[in-house]
Amino acid sequence: MKLSLLRALGRRLPVRGRDRLIRLLEDPARLRDHPFVEDFFGYRYPVNLKRFIDWSVFFYGAYSGHELSLLGDMAAAIRRTRQGPVVAWDIGANIGHHTLFLASLCDQVIAFEPVPHNAALVREKLAVNGIEHVALHPLALGEEPAEMLLHHPDFQANANFGTASFHADYSPDNNVHQTLVRIVVGDDYRIEQDLPAPDIIKIDVEGFERPALAGLAKTIKESAPVVLMETSPYTWRSFPTLAALEALLPASSLYELQATPSPGGYRAAPLRFGLSGEIFAIPDSRPALKARYAPALSGVVERSRLIG
Repeated sequence: MKLSLLRALGRRLPVRGRDRLIRLLEDPARLRDHPFVEDFFGYRYPVNLKRFIDWSVFFYGAYSGHELSLLGDMAAAIRRTRQGPVVAWDIGANIGHHTLFLASLCDQVIAFEPVPHNAALVREKLAVNGIEHVALHPLALGEEPAEMLLHHPDFQANANFGTASFHADYSPDNNVHQTLVRIVVGDDYRIEQDLPAPDIIKIDVEGFERPALAGLAKTIKESAPVVLMETSPYTWRSFPTLAALEALLPASSLYELQATPSPGGYRAAPLRFGLSGEIFAIPDSRPALKARYAPALSGVVERSRLIG
């Protein structure tokens, strides 16, 4: 009964303080082992309350709903403006939350997740739904082919699985284990594996964004995808100037993505170089999308929510 009431509060009543109340009564840090299956944008989502992203799906319907709303708007606009399949790349798929959402929107999804534990959870979601239009690649993207130690959490003792990083000092209290993972150059790997070029790229790789984008320079230049990227201080340290960022996202307008209090609502705002926590890029070659968000270069564009 308590879970049902808190779930109704999280999903139907976006009132101030609801998150604080839910966390007080059902804190994800308690690592409550409670598995079940949720409906998730037309798919079945295996949930366990001991995982923070799953906890968010149960109580709010999704994790980072503002990101999903933006991706949904992008995919819909691309589908309206041209023929052919819509392809998304999910770089840093984590446990497959965004991957599964993208699968509901796109004809093909290419997911990259180097952490074996997380990759297994992505495979579980694909298998439960019989999804065949998503291809999971259990490796990382970078500027040079290599093998590197990835620092990651203890998945039995922590609810947050999304802090894995190649930076040894990134979330050191959470990233207490190391795994040797393979890194490939995205441009070369795409040719080798005959992967479809992306229309949409979502990238969240805990400070390794610059090397991943640099290894995709040819692909980005040729296919002109829209790019959603989560940033951190480690990301910004790797870009000494705005020009260095723009060089990897050529001929694009850059925006900051902001969540609004409404579930799934988001704002597009001017980029704050070195400060924005999430950014997205719209290439000049996608004029319909650029027109939609152009006012945000000087002000703020607020979009209605996709989920709730």
